[in-house]
Amino acid sequence: MRYDLDEIHRLPDVFSLADLCRACHLSHLDARYYLKSGLIPYETTGKKTRCYLVKKNALLRAIEDYGENPEKYKIPGIWREKQHLNGIRKR
Repeated sequence: MRYDLDEIHRLPDVFSLADLCRACHLSHLDARYYLKSGLIPYETTGKKTRCYLVKKNALLRAIEDYGENPEKYKIPGIWREKQHLNGIRKR
């Protein structure tokens, strides 16, 4: 995970998945992995779309943890394959 601390500090205290992707240079799929696996805590809005709310403090704690345990944040290949296959089946 690459990240830009200046960009993160410019974010509001609570921000969206799109903001997370921009600040941490993540794809939408990778960002969803970090949220769904619990590596970056989030709250849900209850909507079907734009449903993730991330707190800046939670992201900063995750970045600290990433510095100490980078192997914990490796995205397994099966996650990408599974999500790719789910996308194909939905079409």
